[in-house]
Amino acid sequence: MKRGKKLISVILTVVMLLTCLPVPAMASGALSDKHFGDLFYSVNGDHVEIVGCIDDATEIVVPETIDNLPVTVIAQSAFHSHSSLTSFTAPSTLTYISNWAFRDCSQLQSVDLSQSAVTDIGQQAFQGCGKLASVQFPADLQTIGEEAFLDCVLLGSVNLSGTALSTLGRRAFHGCTALSEATVPDTLSTLGVGAFGLCKLTYMDLSSTAVTEIAGSTFSNSLTAVSLPDGLMAIGEGAFYGTALEEIRFPDTLTAIGKDAFGYCTSLASVIWPENPDFTTVN
Repeated sequence: MKRGKKLISVILTVVMLLTCLPVPAMASGALSDKHFGDLFYSVNGDHVEIVGCIDDATEIVVPETIDNLPVTVIAQSAFHSHSSLTSFTAPSTLTYISNWAFRDCSQLQSVDLSQSAVTDIGQQAFQGCGKLASVQFPADLQTIGEEAFLDCVLLGSVNLSGTALSTLGRRAFHGCTALSEATVPDTLSTLGVGAFGLCKLTYMDLSSTAVTEIAGSTFSNSLTAVSLPDGLMAIGEGAFYGTALEEIRFPDTLTAIGKDAFGYCTSLASVIWPENPDFTTVN
């Protein structure tokens, strides 16, 4: 009986000691115990997905291959709320950044996707990255999801001109209060509601884009000038509400302007209306 009690005591002591041993902690969203350097990953058929990293990782440089398979995806919430991460560099093999991948990474300052093959940045992928000041975008980029860069308050400029961007999602850069310069490519066709709301943009050149509709609340009150595309057909409700526009030239393709689209534009002194018989709606 005494031997039994002693054995149980020894087993409990060993268990307690094992639980005290340090183990590499995974970032929020990590779903695998496979690791490569600071990264946690999973194998999905013919490719690898990054699912997290150790807690004290600061500068992440993702390799092109792990286990002789290409790294193509940053998984959902892979680095969500990681408080040590300061920079991220993507490999040429990466094609997709999933929803919430870097959301609320409070120390993230720079993201380099320039050498990657990323086509899609998921919704809220970088939302709330309050120190993010530099993002280099890849040539293959086609879609930036809803609220992808919401409230990235130190992001001062966005250069998308060298990309294949076609869709800029709802509130994609909303709340980027330091954003004073943004360029978009001629491939852009969809400009989401509030895409640049509460930014410091003073000028936006959409003249060479394929945008046919400017949705509501797209721009903030700092905007003083805009060049509209020739194929534009509709301007949504409140699209330029309260902006500092001084003049506006509507293309002849325009057919409708929504309610309060230019409400409280107190500096607007010159308007060139479209020569279009179908232009009948001004609310």
